[in-house]
Amino acid sequence: MREVINAAFIGVGNFISKTHLPHVFGNPRFCVHALCDLDEEALERCSQKYKPATTTTDYHAILDDPKVDLVFIGTRGDQHARFLVEAANAGKHVVVEKPMTHTLEESRQVVEAVVKNNVQVLVGFNRRCSDAMQETKELFSKTRSGTVGIFYRIVTDIMHYPDFYAFDATLGGGHMIMEGVHILDLLTWLVESEPVRIYAQGTLESDD
Repeated sequence: MREVINAAFIGVGNFISKTHLPHVFGNPRFCVHALCDLDEEALERCSQKYKPATTTTDYHAILDDPKVDLVFIGTRGDQHARFLVEAANAGKHVVVEKPMTHTLEESRQVVEAVVKNNVQVLVGFNRRCSDAMQETKELFSKTRSGTVGIFYRIVTDIMHYPDFYAFDATLGGGHMIMEGVHILDLLTWLVESEPVRIYAQGTLESDD
């Protein structure tokens, strides 16, 4: 990989434009090389701010660009696996927002493409990177003794945003996929152990 990494973005929506793009733009080891989105207005706003070498509404232009080293995937969750596999098959390293996939079969396809093409993938699990969790891990490692029980409560304002795609089990994966993966990653990191069994109870949607 080049000394300066050429990054391209598939999807420049709210989270990407407010989080990943500013971080990449402000890091001297990266170059915002290309932006892609179907929303031409969003594309224009990000283009004016981050000055990429190229913009496009066709993601194939990014995957076919030999100057692109790393692809950030920030589309809706149901599209992550598809774009990740295509990017890996194009020989691009990938940063993908969570969830990486929605199904076990999609996960198999991703792993096969990544291994076959010898590329690296980073999933955007950011909970463990927060100051609060770093301090928690340090304290936990000093005080833990034997088996541990953890209670983690998620409060989601679904009643005020009933049409938000993330709460749709097909488009966003619903609570368990969209947010649950964050917590599973966090707890695995915290206790330094893989899950033995995962159990869930309740309905996918609330009738309240």
